[in-house]
Amino acid sequence: MILSLFKKTYFVQIGIIIFFAIVMAIPGFLQEKTAFWPTNTLFLKVSCLHPSLQINWLYQGLQFVVLLGLAFYVKLLLTKHQLVHHLNFIPSLLIIVLFSFQQPFEYQLINTFSLFLLAFAFSFLLNGFDDDKPDNSLFTASLFISLASFFSYSNAYFLVLVWISFFVFQIYSWRYLPITLVGLITPYLFLFTWLYWFDKLDMVIYEWEHISTQLITKPQINSLLNIIIFSILGFLILLSLSKIIPEIAGKIIAIRKKISISLWFLLISLFPFIWSPDIISKNIILIPIAGLVGYYLKTVKTRKFWIDLVFTIFILLLIFNKYYLAYAEKLFFN
Repeated sequence: MILSLFKKTYFVQIGIIIFFAIVMAIPGFLQEKTAFWPTNTLFLKVSCLHPSLQINWLYQGLQFVVLLGLAFYVKLLLTKHQLVHHLNFIPSLLIIVLFSFQQPFEYQLINTFSLFLLAFAFSFLLNGFDDDKPDNSLFTASLFISLASFFSYSNAYFLVLVWISFFVFQIYSWRYLPITLVGLITPYLFLFTWLYWFDKLDMVIYEWEHISTQLITKPQINSLLNIIIFSILGFLILLSLSKIIPEIAGKIIAIRKKISISLWFLLISLFPFIWSPDIISKNIILIPIAGLVGYYLKTVKTRKFWIDLVFTIFILLLIFNKYYLAYAEKLFFN
């Protein structure tokens, strides 16, 4: 089954990840209509996609490369901080198959860039523990979170993760709070300056009046298949937490604190995953899931056959879901 594939050598596992990436990318290349560019934030309203990328095969080709790069980057990030083993590519697989599974053909490139920015922010946040003076790391993490909020305002919630890291990493100093606020504000100062220069500053007032509709909405699940996928994903997360949390006390202090911040990352990302009105911020939960579930699936020893079976069914359902949304609905309902 699928977990047995990840007992292979380093380069064989890379080939497996590329294979799954191709399988998940094929429906996008054959789509007649793809939602290229959202308008849910001020930045997205005043910007546009380059005309060449409105050609679907070019757009999907770039999306394939960027998503594959994201999958490998998250794996390398987790390996660098000793959160997963260097031969564990399951986090990369989870990123690829779970990416936008609810609405797989909406704003794929924006989704991926948003995830990249938050992965960069998470990387600098983890680096902050290893720095004697984490000022630059905290500022840069806040800066990347701010840039990610250009694509979805809900991404700004993750500034809370930076503030929580003060206590987890025990980096107590009054100056760190204003440093993170400056990092958050800086990109918007440049954006507002640009809007002022082109006499579009009135858009800021309009956007502020309607910002609440971009932050929270009533959760909806419209598909039985999605309910099944959510249930299996929740089951895998609970199994992972039941293994990881008891093991934390036995880890060295650096890994213990980095696992703790990963758990907080998962907790905070649940809010936009459930209540955010846009698919862009829903994907953020993939980063902590990739690390926590990826670690569990690689190290599980008890009932391994059944866990492998459940995980294989889970992956097959995600693949089926994407092809169903691409072809079956059009075939049977249009």
